[in-house]
Amino acid sequence: MCDGADKYLNDKEKAEFYPAMFRLMDENFQRMEEDLVWLSDKFDYRNKDADWKNSKDALQRGMQKLRSGYPADPVHKAK
Repeated sequence: MCDGADKYLNDKEKAEFYPAMFRLMDENFQRMEEDLVWLSDKFDYRNKDADWKNSKDALQRGMQKLRSGYPADPVHKAK
């Protein structure tokens, strides 16, 4: 998206686009961090009966996000 923004947006549009994009990236990385932390905490015996929340596939989703996978792609699975 950044390559396209650099190529197709004028300076005014870029000034609006980049802060919005970086805000969304930050929110998504924070959510991913929370899911990964809970995934780790879930394996503590004190949390054995706690809800998984959205963390069951947090590791796979994190790997997919870090390698810039397409969001509609299925969650990464080891072969």
